Amino acid sequence: KYNINKTIKELEKLYSESLTEFKKILKPNGSVVMVWPIFRAQAQQKFINPNLNGFKIINPLPPAWQKNPVIKLTDRQTIIYGRPGQKIWREIIILKNTAQG
Repeated sequence: KYNINKTIKELEKLYSESLTEFKKILKPNGSVVMVWPIFRAQAQQKFINPNLNGFKIINPLPPAWQKNPVIKLTDRQTIIYGRPGQKIWREIIILKNTAQG
């Protein structure tokens, strides 16, 4: 067993620091794609929530697909990938640098 909450806190710190570094090298309006873990335990999903440091989450779907009822996005407009019984799923995040040039 491991402490999911401790792991989440450590990952949030790591990803927050990574985004700070990405900000230094990305052009204004540049994008970065990341894959974050989602921990699934006792019928719950635990997402990580790092500090986005001036990045904005972008919906990955073309506008014509965004209303398709078959395609499910999270509340923060990201894609989740996982298999039944898998304890750690993946959240695909597209972030846009909102800094002005």
